[in-house]
Amino acid sequence: MGWENIGLKDVNPNFELIGAGDYEFQILPGAKINDYNSLDFPVTVASEGDFKGRRLFVQLPDPAEQPWVTKQLKRIEQAVGLEKDDDVESVVQWMNRLGENFAKFGCPLVHRTYKTKQGDDRAVEQLKLDKARPAA
Repeated sequence: MGWENIGLKDVNPNFELIGAGDYEFQILPGAKINDYNSLDFPVTVASEGDFKGRRLFVQLPDPAEQPWVTKQLKRIEQAVGLEKDDDVESVVQWMNRLGENFAKFGCPLVHRTYKTKQGDDRAVEQLKLDKARPAA
């Protein structure tokens, strides 16, 4: 199928949720601090199966407001085995270095449900980074 043959009339724009379970993830380059002072970084499912290669975007809130974030970052550091050099690199630089080094870790993926502004339930994937472990 080339670009000229794509029809969108019958395409469902919603992605299937990745099934809840334990997965391995590879950190990708592209970490940044967003407009809400949250850390955003991309990962991809590294585990074999239907969702291998599926990209997710992890968002960690401002550690000044949610101090537990530093514990999750430490769990990632322990799981991937590449320490952050506190003297010379920011968290964003470190996360991007992890992505450039194809760093992997494992952790559970769960579904979190919330209400939209319209009052509808919406489920999203959430990584349980407090349970991060080394990849096999």
